[in-house]
Amino acid sequence: MATKTKTRTKARAQKSPSSKNNSKSSSRNNSQIDPKLALEMYRHAFTARTLDHVQTILKRTGKSYFQIFGAGHEIIQLALAPFLRPGVDFITPYYRDLALNLAYGITPYEVLLMAVGAAEDRASGGRQMPHHWGNSDLKIFPASSAVGTQFCGSVGYALGTKIAASDKKIAKLIPDFNPEGITLVFGGDGSTSEGDFIEAVNYACVHQVPVIFVVEDDGYAISTPVRNQTAGGSILNIVNGLSAEKDGAPLLKIVGDIDGCDYQASYTAAQEVVNYVRTQRRPALFHAHVTRPLGHSESDDGKSYRTVIEREAEANRDPITMMRQWLVDSLGVKESALEKLEKEVAAEVATARDKAEAAAKPTKDSLFDNLFHPDKPAENQALSVAVDSSYPDQAPKTLKHALNLCMHEEFARDPRLVTFGEDVADCGKSEVLLPASATKKDPWNWSQKDRAEHLMEIPGRDKVYGKGGVFGVTVDLQKRFGDHRCWGTPLAESVIVGSAIGLALRGLKPIAEVQFCDYIWPAMEAIRTNLSTVRWRSNGDFSAPVVIRTTSGGYLRGSGALNHSQSIEATFAHFPGIYIVMPSTMEDAVGLMKTAIRHNDDPVLFLEEKILYNDPFLAAPYPGADYTVPFGVARKDFEGDKLTIVSWGVTAMLCRRILQKEFTGDVDFIDLRTIMPWDTRCVFESVGKTGSLLVIHGDSGTMGFSAEIITAVTENCFYDLEKPPQRLTALDLPVSYGPSESWILPQEDDIRGRISEVLAG
Repeated sequence: MATKTKTRTKARAQKSPSSKNNSKSSSRNNSQIDPKLALEMYRHAFTARTLDHVQTILKRTGKSYFQIFGAGHEIIQLALAPFLRPGVDFITPYYRDLALNLAYGITPYEVLLMAVGAAEDRASGGRQMPHHWGNSDLKIFPASSAVGTQFCGSVGYALGTKIAASDKKIAKLIPDFNPEGITLVFGGDGSTSEGDFIEAVNYACVHQVPVIFVVEDDGYAISTPVRNQTAGGSILNIVNGLSAEKDGAPLLKIVGDIDGCDYQASYTAAQEVVNYVRTQRRPALFHAHVTRPLGHSESDDGKSYRTVIEREAEANRDPITMMRQWLVDSLGVKESALEKLEKEVAAEVATARDKAEAAAKPTKDSLFDNLFHPDKPAENQALSVAVDSSYPDQAPKTLKHALNLCMHEEFARDPRLVTFGEDVADCGKSEVLLPASATKKDPWNWSQKDRAEHLMEIPGRDKVYGKGGVFGVTVDLQKRFGDHRCWGTPLAESVIVGSAIGLALRGLKPIAEVQFCDYIWPAMEAIRTNLSTVRWRSNGDFSAPVVIRTTSGGYLRGSGALNHSQSIEATFAHFPGIYIVMPSTMEDAVGLMKTAIRHNDDPVLFLEEKILYNDPFLAAPYPGADYTVPFGVARKDFEGDKLTIVSWGVTAMLCRRILQKEFTGDVDFIDLRTIMPWDTRCVFESVGKTGSLLVIHGDSGTMGFSAEIITAVTENCFYDLEKPPQRLTALDLPVSYGPSESWILPQEDDIRGRISEVLAG
């Protein structure tokens, strides 16, 4: 059934003052826009407005569950569309970009499949709300509902394009790579208030990447006016300083204050900004004033906070009405041709609506599909390989040294690997960095005195050896593989993790470092809302195999304390879609890292207990260049028949120290190695043998991961238990400074005493 829209009626009956002025201006300027192109863009605009109306009906009749409008934003999107290349240019639209997606190739039927939550919905399989776009073939990334999360990832994608364009080895390994591709990320005026926007703009300017920030300014973030959102009432007041030239070009080209309801003015400005970014390969910001006539969403009544006068003034700038009048007055399009087009659109949308309403909904048994890669390659038991005793270098290596060697091996093996984070590079001023060839010894065996004397020998008063991270895990990676594969970032965790998502989508293999897990919280939205859900929310259309390395845990006393010594594994275990790895031995650190890099297609949070980095107790020969350990498979080092102990990380190491000398034959010791997934089979079988369980970890007790393990054991092994499961954990306090740390965290004596108590009980 054809649907008559308010827009159509308005387009026929109303000529606003703004429309008349625009028409006269356009006639005088003799538009250079191809009338066929303009008519095609009007078709998309009218289709978008018709779809807004149809989705309102679906929502009000209970056939969809939510609606958000694109009305008022159509023209600025369609001004950009003719200059973009679907399948080449990467776009991250936001929820008002209906017209843009239609121009990019999304059909009305696909739009309405989202509205009704159909299983056939290409964007998410019915998992996301309407207007949460996504299509990997067209390079449309599915942004999350959390405003602002789209910015950092888009800059990361543009950075990946720049990196691949500079390195032929990388470019050859990315099948769809096109060096002319650019990135566009869209948002409203409200989204520019998010810290992610500022972090992303700054990062784009630091690296000078080909990205356009498109700000569709309709004056409101739901009900909050832009004057209360942004200093001075415009984001241009905040970013204008970046338009100053440096080295002959602006850090950020700004094309702003565009009338986004005037197609000709918008088209001219869009052509300028797209051509600039495509040819100059530098960032730009494109800012346009648009309207929002229908409220934030179907749930929002704009009449409650916008006056009649304001709404009438906005109606006089309706972009569909203005474009329609411009087509007639300036380009000579006949009224009859427009009426025919509008009837065709109405019929097409009506057919799409009928078909979408009949589409099947997702089934309950599909809920867990695409939470991880369907094959879960990182969990393959075949990754359990023996230590390579023939490895050339048999000198014992600490966990830190082994991780560095592991990363060097993997970087040499796969040119797509990149790593970055605060202080990760050897030196931010690469011109003063000694090349790797200048080092006479293994950097791990150099003392400060050795380095100072060698610099005098070179002579090298104007050179440095470099840092390679605050713990030295990434030392010499920049020297050996270049600035484009190992670099230091701004002190901005959200952009570190957010950009990693984009780099992974571009086809690189990013290892992002967050210096201390205590500082990961600014990146929480990037991890929880964006990274961990990207495969599931796109129903398998996108994946982001990002490895996040971060240090955790205490036992450092003076160099730890409240913001350097906490544990976070239980918090992140609550977020489906991300692996959590927590090794306690040098061999496992290497094997799990190689699995994360080589055999995994999903996000990994790799937690490194910093107290273990240099512990001589863990030093051992390197396990081999191809040594891998599967995720979800625990490690058993001691066999016993009276008590099952489950631990991980530093407390697992403390348990080993004790069990090497005591409780022989009594304890089945299980080191989980990975928290998500954890090896339920191994734990259940052990409890079935011993009838007793003790879980030990360095995180707080309340809601610590021991609670999950004990609950699962109680549910599945209740009749095997001969006594209540117990746990030994840190106190429910932040880890403190100095000697009091030892009262908060489990110590060897605490572990020894609790084992004795449980065995005697």
